[in-house]
Amino acid sequence: MFRKGTIVLIALCFIASGKLAAQSHFFKDDPHVFYGGLVGGMNMCQVDGDGYGGYNKAGLNIGACVYAQFSTKVGMSLELLYSQKGARAVSESYSQYVGQYFQKYYLDLNYVEVPLLFNFFTDHKLHCSIGASYSRLIKSKEDLVTDYGVYIDPEKYYFNKNDVNGIAGLTYQLYKGLFINFRYQHSITIIRNKERAIVGWGVDEYNHTCALRFICLFGQGEAR
Repeated sequence: MFRKGTIVLIALCFIASGKLAAQSHFFKDDPHVFYGGLVGGMNMCQVDGDGYGGYNKAGLNIGACVYAQFSTKVGMSLELLYSQKGARAVSESYSQYVGQYFQKYYLDLNYVEVPLLFNFFTDHKLHCSIGASYSRLIKSKEDLVTDYGVYIDPEKYYFNKNDVNGIAGLTYQLYKGLFINFRYQHSITIIRNKERAIVGWGVDEYNHTCALRFICLFGQGEAR
């Protein structure tokens, strides 16, 4: 559902921005070595290995970024983000005590994330990005709601503090310094080892995230 909605939203943005085609390419129209900017959008997340599936957990993806433009074709960018990840799941189950009921799983993982990306620019207001990010876990919360009370001990089933992700993304200029960005990322490192997984799952766990964000950039310093 999320992936279909993302495709439709991006397509609508492209169509709406077609009327602005007369606007020149931002990085050519306002050439600088450095650009600063703000980032705001949403993560749609799941955790691979948790026994569930689907991008059912929504979270914030907000922060600041700096672009370094080496040429009209190549650059790099560095971001500092507050990124909410995790998982949500609802499954139908049966209990001899209450009969049919819905079991619910909630996982919130809040990170400070620093992505470092290589950016490759086209002549059509589009650039693609590839790189990696380092994340530091600042808060986690995990709950499992069943027909009986379940306590998940955070000291026993804790998550790793550090997470490294591989990242790929596409960014399109909507108007002057305003861009829309779609990003896909997946953990390279394990966020929770199978030895600490909740009983019954028993596999290593990884963050798996799609993000849709808006980026607003401003030229900084002397013109290139």
